[in-house]
Amino acid sequence: MSLIDRWQDAADAGQRALALWRAAGDTLREGDTMRRLSRTMWRLCRGREAVVAAQNALATLQPLGSSIELAWAYANLATQLSGDGENAAAIELAQRAQAVAEPLGAFEVLSDALNTEGCAAAAMDRSWTWQLHRALEIAISEGLDEQAGRAFTNLCSMYCGQRRFSEAEQYFADGIAYCDEHDISTFGTCLRGGRTDFMAQQGRWDEATRRWR
Repeated sequence: MSLIDRWQDAADAGQRALALWRAAGDTLREGDTMRRLSRTMWRLCRGREAVVAAQNALATLQPLGSSIELAWAYANLATQLSGDGENAAAIELAQRAQAVAEPLGAFEVLSDALNTEGCAAAAMDRSWTWQLHRALEIAISEGLDEQAGRAFTNLCSMYCGQRRFSEAEQYFADGIAYCDEHDISTFGTCLRGGRTDFMAQQGRWDEATRRWR
């Protein structure tokens, strides 16, 4: 439901799942469900709840030892903190996520954590392109549609933020085509909106006002 922008439906389903896992006494699934809910809360503009859920997920999963769920918890909290401007902490958590994910062959988490690390690094004026390019490469090669959409979106955003428009152009085109082909409306919408702003920044008014299909 999240990839088709049905965020409230996703939140409702997540809350029901969390109650069921708690009742069953399955701590691993409880922690992982909290992690998923935190991303949904962020999409619903409930930022404080998102951070609290991410922190609780990590605290729940850490005592259980190394797992894909723990890697996700590190990666997710990194994303939440990066969104709040806590980029140094985000980079540290993203790197922890990678350290757990890589030996487990958890490519989806690895792509996600590299993506977050790259965005946080860009915000701190550090080298960021290799992380985002690697995140996209992993996502496409492993058939991870959500991570590919996110990587395309953030690559475009970072390039535009640095006014590197020629480099952004191809990623907009490729990203929109990829999202349309794989029915990823959330990131497809982000890319179309970003592309309109990108054209407006260059004075390409006719193109900016055209409806992109």
